[in-house]
Amino acid sequence: MRETRNRAGACPCAERPGHLHAKDEVKVVLKTSHRIAIMKPSTPSASQRPRALSRGSGHECLHLPPFTRLPALVLLLAGFCAGTTAAKDIYVATNGTASAPYATWATALPDVQRALNYASPGDTIYLAGQTFAKFADFGAVFTWKNAKGVTVRGGYEASPALPLADHPGARNATTVWTLADGVGRVLTMDSLSNCVLEQVTLCGGANTDLGVGVQITNCWNVTLANCCISNNVHRGVYSKPCGGGLAVWKSTVVLTNTVIADNRTTPGGGVPVFGAGLYVDPDSVVRATRCRIERNSVTTGGGDGGGGGGGGFFNQGTLELYETVLLNNISGNPDYGFGAAGRNSGRLLLRNCLVAKNKDLHAISDGIHLGGGSATFVNCTIVDNHGVGLYYAGGYVAMTNCIVRGHARADLLSFPKDRYGVMPNVWYSSIGDGQNNGWQGCLTADPLFADSVYYHLQSTAGCYDNGFFTGGAWSNSAATSPLIDRGFPSPNNYSREPEPNGGWLNIGAYGHTEVASKS
Repeated sequence: MRETRNRAGACPCAERPGHLHAKDEVKVVLKTSHRIAIMKPSTPSASQRPRALSRGSGHECLHLPPFTRLPALVLLLAGFCAGTTAAKDIYVATNGTASAPYATWATALPDVQRALNYASPGDTIYLAGQTFAKFADFGAVFTWKNAKGVTVRGGYEASPALPLADHPGARNATTVWTLADGVGRVLTMDSLSNCVLEQVTLCGGANTDLGVGVQITNCWNVTLANCCISNNVHRGVYSKPCGGGLAVWKSTVVLTNTVIADNRTTPGGGVPVFGAGLYVDPDSVVRATRCRIERNSVTTGGGDGGGGGGGGFFNQGTLELYETVLLNNISGNPDYGFGAAGRNSGRLLLRNCLVAKNKDLHAISDGIHLGGGSATFVNCTIVDNHGVGLYYAGGYVAMTNCIVRGHARADLLSFPKDRYGVMPNVWYSSIGDGQNNGWQGCLTADPLFADSVYYHLQSTAGCYDNGFFTGGAWSNSAATSPLIDRGFPSPNNYSREPEPNGGWLNIGAYGHTEVASKS
C-alpha cells in the first residue's frame, strides 16, 4: 500500500479539496471581535456531510464539500465584522463648533438636519434645550428618513463646560423645532423603523398637505414620547386635507405622554378638512398612552366653503387610546359636524379615557362621531360635551364601566336598541339621561364628581385631586360616589386600584388605575 505522507507531522490529506483543520477554524474565529453563531440549516445529505479524518494522528481535520472553501468563510466573517459598528452619541446645540465626531456639547453640530443625516443604526442624538428653526418652501423644516434604531432626545441644558464624564447632563429645558418662515410642515418622518423621538416641541407649521406639525409615513414601530405638537395650521386645499398636528400614513406609531394641542384646520377652495389634532389613515395603527388631545379645532374658512370634523382626531385605521384626555376640542362648522373630540370610521378603542367639554357647532356629535367601523369604550368618562356625548351613525359599538352624562341633547344619540328599548352592548354604565337604567348593570345615579376639571369620584376613604392620572395628591371627600365598586363584576380586573378597593371595579375613567377612588 502506498503511504500518503508529504512531510513529517503533516496531515496526510492536506492536499485534498475542502480540507480544514478544526484548530484553523478556531484561529479564524478568534481573529474577530464578535461571537459567531454557526447556523445549521437542513440536514445535509451523506455526500455533503463533513468527514473527520486522522483522529489517531493527534489532530482532527474536516473534509468539507468541494464547493466550500476557507476564503469564502473568511470573506463571510469579514463582512460580518464590517457591518457592525459601535453606536455613537451625537450632540446638537446651536453654539456647537461642529467638530467631528460631535461627541460633546462643545463640539456639537449646530443643525438638527445634519445630525439626522449623520446618524447610523443604534445612534443616540442629544438635543440642547434650544429653538431650532428653518425656512421651508412647501416642504418640511426637518426630514428624518430611512433610519433604523435611532433615538433623538431633547431637553438638555447643554453646557459646553460640562465635564465629559457628566454628559449629557441635566434635562429640564425645552427643545423646539419650528418653521422660521415660509410654508411647510415642521417634521417629516419617512421610512423609519424602531426609532424614538423624545421631549421635543414641534410647533408653528403652516401647510396645505397631509400633516403640518408632523407627518409620519411608511414607518414601523416609531415612538413619540413626552413630545408636544402644537400651534400648527392646516389649510385644506390639496388631496390630503387631514392632520393639523400629526398625520400618520401607512405606519405603526406609539405615543406616550405626548400633548397634541391648539392645532387648527381650515377649509380652502371648498375642500373639507378633518382631524385637526390627529389623523390616522386606513393602513396605520396608533397606540397612545397618557396623552392629551386638547383645544384643537376644525373651523370654517371665512365663507370659502368646506367644513369637516374630528377636531381632536379623525381615525380611519386603528386607534387605541389608554389613560388619555380629550378636552375642549371644536368642530366649528354650523351646517354639519362629524365629532368635536373625534370622528371614527376605523377601529377605535378608548380605555380609561376622559372626553369632556368638546363642542360641535352643529350640536350633533360634540363628543365622538361613530361613522362606521368599530368602537369600544371601557372605563371612560364622557361628560359635559356641548350637545351630544356619543353619536352613532353606523358600525359596531360596545361600552362597559363608563359614565356618560351632562349633555344638552342626548348622552348617547341613535345607539342601536332592541325591541324593549335597551341598548344591548351597553353594560354597567352610568347614563345620565336614563337610557338602560336598571338593565345590564346600568344606572343613572349622580356620580358625585370631586370637581369638573379632572372628574374623579368623591370618596371618604380617599380621592385623587388636582391631576388626571399623575401629578395630583390624595385627599378625603365629604361623601362617597355610588359608582365606586359598581363596575362589571368579578372576575373583571380591579388589581391596579389602590387599597382599600372593595375587591370590585369602579365605574368611570379612573377605574382599574392607580388613581381610582378608594372604597
